[in-house]
Amino acid sequence: MTFSTRTVVAAFRTHLQGCGLFDDVTGHEPKNPPTGAGVTAAVWVESLVPTEAFTSLNATSVVVTFTVRLYRNMLGEPQDDIDPQIMEAADKVCELVSGDFTLGDAVDFVDLLGQAAGGGRAAGGRGMSVDFGYLNLGGTMFRVADITVPVVVGDHWAQAR
Repeated sequence: MTFSTRTVVAAFRTHLQGCGLFDDVTGHEPKNPPTGAGVTAAVWVESLVPTEAFTSLNATSVVVTFTVRLYRNMLGEPQDDIDPQIMEAADKVCELVSGDFTLGDAVDFVDLLGQAAGGGRAAGGRGMSVDFGYLNLGGTMFRVADITVPVVVGDHWAQAR
């Protein structure tokens, strides 16, 4: 398998657009505030780190971590619907990723439990997770959910002397 960031982002976008929960889905971190009244999603690459857990004798495997950020204007009405709506959307993203463990064969697997960090969460690995917060973007305050999605790409870099 040849890894491509574009292919993985496209797989995320296809899943997110297909679920019907989002006003818009972008393959980059937005520079301007989303304009929809509902939830907007954005996907981008966060980090790339070699891992010994799945590395072979002649090639290095890597963990590529993606961020899926969900945005909902926090001044929208009714206000009591903001948190349930962003939580429902975050839960749906996690369900979609869990249900397509290879993102359409774009990666070897989604590291749901942080195994590539060596031993999972108990050993300090971070698998898929969701952090909620607030973000001021262009003068508009948003309720956000940042979904961390680490994926493993086996034997990505050839090792040579």
